[in-house]
Amino acid sequence: MQTLPNPVASTTSSNYFNTDTTIHRRKTRPVPVGSAIIGGGYPVVVQSMINEDTLDIEGSVAAIRRLHEIGCEIVRVTVPSMAHAYALADIRQSWLLRTNPCR
Repeated sequence: MQTLPNPVASTTSSNYFNTDTTIHRRKTRPVPVGSAIIGGGYPVVVQSMINEDTLDIEGSVAAIRRLHEIGCEIVRVTVPSMAHAYALADIRQSWLLRTNPCR
């Protein structure tokens, strides 16, 4: 469990900083997201979100690749319209071809 250091209290406010600085995790149920599991006491999963336009297939795949290379396990993508939702299929196909060219 992670704890934060207790700050050094001044002589005039010695009771002000006497608080519990332990970070408590809430009990949650595990939820699978692809091959990762979030919650339920499992380790924290590194996740981020790309800021490229989802209609830019190559730009989105490049952003996902960069996040993957630095250890991101879940990448969120903005889908503001049906056109963007349909572009996800192309992004996924392009990602799969880059990560496994035998497909």
